[in-house]
Amino acid sequence: MSCPRQCGWWFVLVNICISDLFGMRHRGLYIGLTSLVWGFVSGIGPLLGGLFTQRLSWRWGWWINLPISLFSFIVLLYP
Repeated sequence: MSCPRQCGWWFVLVNICISDLFGMRHRGLYIGLTSLVWGFVSGIGPLLGGLFTQRLSWRWGWWINLPISLFSFIVLLYP
């Protein structure tokens, strides 16, 4: 199972949600911001992941994502 076959629907789903939530005036802004974030993270994420695993340890990937995930969960739970 490779990611291009299994994960491509995320891009479509996010664009559908943005199109459903925002009007025509703001839709382009939010789709553009989403594309900007995905482009930035696609370039920086593997570099940081490789840096952490080579210099520190693979466990740092887990420890860094733990507080970020907890913060995201709290934001979703209490908007």
